[in-house]
Amino acid sequence: MIAHEIVDQLVERLGLFDACVFEVEGRLVCAYVTGGGRSDPSQVMADTLRQAGHDSVLLHLRRLPRNADGSPSLEALRAAYVAEPPIETGSPAFHIWNLGETNASPAQSEHKITRPSTEQAGAPSILRGPRLELPSDDFLTFPARLRACAAGHGMLSWTDARGHERRITYATLLDNARAVSKSLAERAITPGDRVFVVGSDGIDFFGGLWGCLWAGIVACPFGKPKRPTKEDGDVARLAVLVVKLGAKAILVGRSTDAPVLQNSLEALGASVPCLAVPDLVAGGTESSVVEPAQVKPDDLALLLFTSGSTGLPKATMLTHRNVLSMAEGLKCRHGFSATDSVLNWMPLEHVGVLGMLSAVALATGAAQFHVDTTYVLADPLRWLDLIDRHRTAYSWAPHFAFALIGEQVEASRKRNWDLSCVKRLLNGGEVVVAGGVKRFLDIAIRHGLKAAAIGPTWGMSETSSSFLLAEGVDMECLSGSPQTVLDVGTPHPGGEARLVDAHGHVVPVGQEGRLEVRGPQINVGYFSDADATTGSRDENGWFRTGDRGRIEAGRMIITGRDKEIVILRGQNFSLQALESAVEESAFVSTSFVAASGVKDPRSAVECLAIFFHSEEPIAMAARDIRDRLRKAFGIAPDYLIPLAREGFPKTAIGKIQRARLRSQFEAGAFRERIVALDLQERNARTLPQWFFVPRWEIVAGGSTQRNIDNPILVDGDPDAREIARITGHLAHHHGEATILTAGRDDAAAPDEVPRPGSRGLAAALRCLLAENPTLRVRLVHVPTAARADLPSLLRRISSYPFADSASSLRMEAILHRDRLWRYGLGPMPADVLSAAPIIDGGNGCVVLTGGTGRLGSLIARHLRNSLGLSVVVAGRGDEHDTELPYIRMNVADPESIREALRQAELVSGERPKGIIHLAGSTRVGVALANETEDSFADHLRGKRTAAGHLRSALADVGGGALILFSSVNAHLGGYGAGAYASANAAMEQAMLSDRASGVRTISLAWSLWHTRDTDEALTKAANGRGFLPLAIEQGLASMEVALRAASSGAIERLLIGLDGAHPEIAALWPIQNIRAPLRLAGIEPVASEAEPLKDEVEQQIASIWKVVLSRSVLSPTDNFFDLGGNSLLIARLHEQLRQTFAADVPMGELFYRTTVRDQAALYGLRV
Repeated sequence: MIAHEIVDQLVERLGLFDACVFEVEGRLVCAYVTGGGRSDPSQVMADTLRQAGHDSVLLHLRRLPRNADGSPSLEALRAAYVAEPPIETGSPAFHIWNLGETNASPAQSEHKITRPSTEQAGAPSILRGPRLELPSDDFLTFPARLRACAAGHGMLSWTDARGHERRITYATLLDNARAVSKSLAERAITPGDRVFVVGSDGIDFFGGLWGCLWAGIVACPFGKPKRPTKEDGDVARLAVLVVKLGAKAILVGRSTDAPVLQNSLEALGASVPCLAVPDLVAGGTESSVVEPAQVKPDDLALLLFTSGSTGLPKATMLTHRNVLSMAEGLKCRHGFSATDSVLNWMPLEHVGVLGMLSAVALATGAAQFHVDTTYVLADPLRWLDLIDRHRTAYSWAPHFAFALIGEQVEASRKRNWDLSCVKRLLNGGEVVVAGGVKRFLDIAIRHGLKAAAIGPTWGMSETSSSFLLAEGVDMECLSGSPQTVLDVGTPHPGGEARLVDAHGHVVPVGQEGRLEVRGPQINVGYFSDADATTGSRDENGWFRTGDRGRIEAGRMIITGRDKEIVILRGQNFSLQALESAVEESAFVSTSFVAASGVKDPRSAVECLAIFFHSEEPIAMAARDIRDRLRKAFGIAPDYLIPLAREGFPKTAIGKIQRARLRSQFEAGAFRERIVALDLQERNARTLPQWFFVPRWEIVAGGSTQRNIDNPILVDGDPDAREIARITGHLAHHHGEATILTAGRDDAAAPDEVPRPGSRGLAAALRCLLAENPTLRVRLVHVPTAARADLPSLLRRISSYPFADSASSLRMEAILHRDRLWRYGLGPMPADVLSAAPIIDGGNGCVVLTGGTGRLGSLIARHLRNSLGLSVVVAGRGDEHDTELPYIRMNVADPESIREALRQAELVSGERPKGIIHLAGSTRVGVALANETEDSFADHLRGKRTAAGHLRSALADVGGGALILFSSVNAHLGGYGAGAYASANAAMEQAMLSDRASGVRTISLAWSLWHTRDTDEALTKAANGRGFLPLAIEQGLASMEVALRAASSGAIERLLIGLDGAHPEIAALWPIQNIRAPLRLAGIEPVASEAEPLKDEVEQQIASIWKVVLSRSVLSPTDNFFDLGGNSLLIARLHEQLRQTFAADVPMGELFYRTTVRDQAALYGLRV
């Protein structure tokens, strides 16, 4: 069999997009183009050709160069064969840190007090809370409080991860606690013994906890392990602690497999019974009522685990007096009573739950509502749902939760909360920054929450939770930089705080110092650790917190930290423990690992950076580090920074100086390393190379084809009526159609790229080809003068091939000086990004049309929050639901536009210097055969006509930038998008070819923005044509790239969201770029050529991943955590998977099954 026949069979067999064979210096070369989503076929091709007796060389191309008559261009093929292939690094085009000067290096955080005040300069840095009146010792123990609560009408509620609620009265809960205490006593567990209580089911947890406290047993709360197996990091830590504390038992809830956990602990050397609380309750209720143990206020009640400097958690000892003093102080400070319910959704073992919310409920007898953490993490707005439902007065969460809700503006509009019931929402557990609080309040105040209810707070396990509190925030204090760190106020009743220097001397007000605190809330030490206890406080009882602060206006500002921990989403992690886990990797060098908390360059919140040295490939080391931290701690590092050995600053005795590394990070010293690794891994801080610039290229000559019969002649730029007539006629046409548009002059030089007209018609015809597979079309733009000799003109263009539905992108040509030019694309040069102001002249407001829709709202907030622009939203109606300045505007009415621009200047205080036009009909899904003249005209009014009015009005007020949101369909067509694509194309042509004085027009043609509501069939169809879906975050960052490119003046038109490796898109690349890239070893292939999703389950899971991770493309073997996943996003993923497959898979399993394929195997068994 001859070679070309074999290649033809391989094209069909392997799904190749195109292929041919040719000779170069006597050697047979097989050139091929792979289809989208195909794996590498080269080995199969080589084997097949060799077996047939053809020893050929394979040439992988982006596209196969062809002559005008469709035959392969041997000249271009031979040039491609001898050219050096480009190197594929797997890297995207852009890193988000490169978007303008504002992101060049991490910002230095400001600090601001929550309310203005005055203070005496030079006074000592000491703050004292009001006097604390405590009840008698008889009432300062947990058993006494439990008995008092059980005599009232209070209750405890638990909502699980599925949203199912169970309630139990305090009286019944006390009966359960008595039963538990009786069952423990029967097992010879006595007062003072230590018993672990593992948090899972809330009612079981508090039944076990109350049972321990009733019996005088020291309760040791601990989080539920991700898996009850010995390989789990939580289980390993639990085993160590059980041995260290000499624990007598572990109490677990009904969702934990007690026998499996017990066997795992025994395998790790911790022999201790694991007892299910429901079994203890059932066994104990058969006995007589058990009276409480004779405990005293200064007896130990709880051991809470904190991050120790050695890597092993320390057990902080809290007495009954410690915890209940904190509860009494909060009750007095806020005036809480039995009618003020509390709500918690943080892990049950957290000090903010046990030392604050639950303890306050015990102090007042109020109802307490506890919720599985994953239920709220899956949808943060559920926190406010629950507050409204239960009429909550008091709740708490780390700052990240407030920030998450602040990002949910669009979703919050669908809620109808009444938050006027809230007396106090504490915001703590980590640094509190102004931006997150302001965005939260922008939403919550509209639903009745008072700004005075927000309380930035500071505390720790050793202080029985919250110790310092700012009572409310002044909205004026939230103005300015969103990275401003807010103060945490003053001590609770009975507490004192001071700042000292390295010698223990109190520093003057306004000077930074080491934070020390004192009061009845402070722990009595660390269990079985006399050195840590002694070193943590001085002889006068001042506890050394390890944090640093400064007092301004009588309020404490936390400025830093001396202790060796990192706080991530309210959870503390020992740096040494993290380093130990990383050093277990075979890919890193021992003693050259450092963990550090660093400020995120954009948000100023604390993140985790891991510095490491590796002699192995960095990508392999990075993946292994993430795996180890995920399995051991359930976290993912935000930054992995490879360093040379000499890059680690060390002391004389060889200890790594973490503080210096942190300072270097925050000064931008590691920027290039971070960017390089990010680009290699294509993580969430990067964008793909999906930015393209339209271009025209000269077509190689070809043989004359047969005569052209009955060409369709179009004069000038056809209007909506004419486009509708032509496409309506061709919609039912079979065979070939040649369309000639006249009206373009021939003044351009022979080698100068001409500007074609009739863009609206061209876009509609490309869409028509996608809808009518029996039609073949060619569209040629010709000079008006050429029409005088029509036969000669038809002969000149007869060599240009017809296009069908598979080749619609090559449908169009321009006849210019007897040469044919065809439409093409080129990648946007990376060096066109500008740091110049996006709005000309800097100051000025931006008016956004169509800004009240979901996408428009997201774009408006991004322009304001991320780019610092003054944004005014314009819409047609009086009703709107935006927190931004709003004006009425009818884009079809020039006078309405002019008045709206005047109003925009009034509401913003700045002249409009930019308009972003999103408005217009986006109706798609209608075949051209069903479109009408009226529907074409409707699309045109919202796009081309409106844009013309906007441009004129902007010119009248002094000019500026007119930014048009268009669609890739306007350039490349698409099924059911004819009228929409035509209107966008006509808008681009009109605005870019006829410039108004002082107005710079930029057109951004977008692929599909992907949201949770996006039709997956539409997404799949778009992918098939090389149109990549843009996840929201990627789309917003891409908008910033596009605006930065446009502000340079080098770009006026940009297509965004195209897959350059897809054969249909690659067919439009310049001829010199047709050689496919050569991949280096160790670099994974780009997503468009990765292994395809193999079944519906994988497709469903991949779709969920795209929304959760804000990624547009991924492979079924990508690791969730390598793509930017973390413990917060895994909760959202778990909830979406549960809803999609109606399967209750433990969330912990997702920490071990981290690819789409692994998760498909897990959930596929349950479908």
